[in-house]
Amino acid sequence: MWLGEQSRLQSGDDVSSPARRPKQDAVEVGTRKQLFIDDSFFASSRGLELAVNNPITTGIAIKADKPWEKGGLQSYHTIVPDPAAGHIKMYYMCFVREPGAKPNRRHILCCATSTDGIHWEKPNLGLIDFHGNKENNIVMIAMPNSEVPTYNELGQVVIDPRDVPERRYKMLYLTDPAAIMGAYSDDGYRWTIGNEGQPITRALADSQNMFLWDDSIDRWVGYFRYWGATRRVCRIETEDFWSWPFLHQEDIVLAPDALDVYDKHLDGAFHRAGKVLDRRQNKTRYSLDNPPEKFFWSTDNPDDLDGVDFYNQPVIKYPFAEKAYVMPFSAFYHPPDLLEIQLAVSRDGIHWDRPGDRQPWIRMPLEDDDKTRRMYASPGVVRSGNKLYHYHTAIEQYHGASAPGEYEIEKMPDYIGQIRRTELRLDGYVSASAGNLEGGFVTPPIVFAGKRLELNVDTSASGYVEVELLDIYGSAPLGYQLKKFTREDCDRIISNSTCRTVTWNGNSDVSALAGKPIRMHVRMRNARLYAFQFVE
Repeated sequence: MWLGEQSRLQSGDDVSSPARRPKQDAVEVGTRKQLFIDDSFFASSRGLELAVNNPITTGIAIKADKPWEKGGLQSYHTIVPDPAAGHIKMYYMCFVREPGAKPNRRHILCCATSTDGIHWEKPNLGLIDFHGNKENNIVMIAMPNSEVPTYNELGQVVIDPRDVPERRYKMLYLTDPAAIMGAYSDDGYRWTIGNEGQPITRALADSQNMFLWDDSIDRWVGYFRYWGATRRVCRIETEDFWSWPFLHQEDIVLAPDALDVYDKHLDGAFHRAGKVLDRRQNKTRYSLDNPPEKFFWSTDNPDDLDGVDFYNQPVIKYPFAEKAYVMPFSAFYHPPDLLEIQLAVSRDGIHWDRPGDRQPWIRMPLEDDDKTRRMYASPGVVRSGNKLYHYHTAIEQYHGASAPGEYEIEKMPDYIGQIRRTELRLDGYVSASAGNLEGGFVTPPIVFAGKRLELNVDTSASGYVEVELLDIYGSAPLGYQLKKFTREDCDRIISNSTCRTVTWNGNSDVSALAGKPIRMHVRMRNARLYAFQFVE
């Protein structure tokens, strides 16, 4: 997104002029880190771009190589750092391939662990019997002909430090027959179905339904798939994890729009190749009391399909900065039958932007070497120093299981799928970026605490960043002691650092301005600015 010369004051005005008297409420930033994921900190700007930064794929975390994983790794997984246990847990789905069974697959949920986010182990947990042997890392399994709900599809796992230790792990998952259930655990391995074995919501939403505790509103927040003309993402809230509201159209927060249509029309859940495959296509709200008739997901003529659906919704409330939510969701493009990972960002988890002109956040690998056709990101992030690790499944299999026109589970190869790790710079999802021509911005009024200003910045060798501190009118009166923090006095920053301290004639102490409304005026060239923070 090019910011060009947009301004919340008035385009073309000199915001440094004392004559300007804008009336704006100051933004309280305290000592909390602030990301440049959108234009919230641009009251006026020129020559800048909000650039989406792509992570780098750095290796394979998990691959199917155990007998119980013969059916292959499947779409969904989740990452759960557990500092108390001294490791990170990864929950991932597999299919069990069992000859002669109809269908010849059922889901299992496995758990791997890592101390560094790079090297992963599959511990022998001794919990679930698989063909007479409990030496495996299975934590849940679908049991044929079971009279109680059994695991079918992973939602998400989180650690809830507010609950008693016996219930500190919480899981949301889909059962077979379809119902959304909740479970709890003290160690993340041994799970107990909660809510007296009853569903925690009457909504029927497949895909990887997510939830998190949002401490900014002190409520559980869920991101579920919504059925309709297209697959969309809705958001619901609850104070009680064991009781979630139903899904309604007004809960939709992210959906395909006109910019996603690339040929004729958007293809929906109830129409394939011009045929109505569900006789109850007018029923868009289903529940356990009102289940849909069986309908098909595929067609023998994929060239007839058009449009895009949004699949899993892995929302992460970014833990290392304030008011930052990211969603590396999967966009399913019908004619090529491919799923790629795009990025959505938000300040509140409700209003979402899709920066980067709908370009993939994680691109499809070269098909010369890699036949990946589906990718799904995990709802979870691991920090290692100044790096962020994200994980995604990469499956060399079409959405309909086999090649277009076949769609037969029996033709799926054994041991397919991988979970891959990507690396991203700390805070590095989106940056305020300037090219070879100098650009800059002025912030709205902000009120900070602390003594120093730090930037997460990359200037390159030919670039620079300069910062001056202004009063809310864009001037530097003696009463605010701002004259020592002018652009002329700023020591030019030429650096690639996640915590570069700004100085003015060697002085970094800005505590005299703490608690007072000011503006930052930043000028930059050949530079990327990811975040700022006032620190003690």
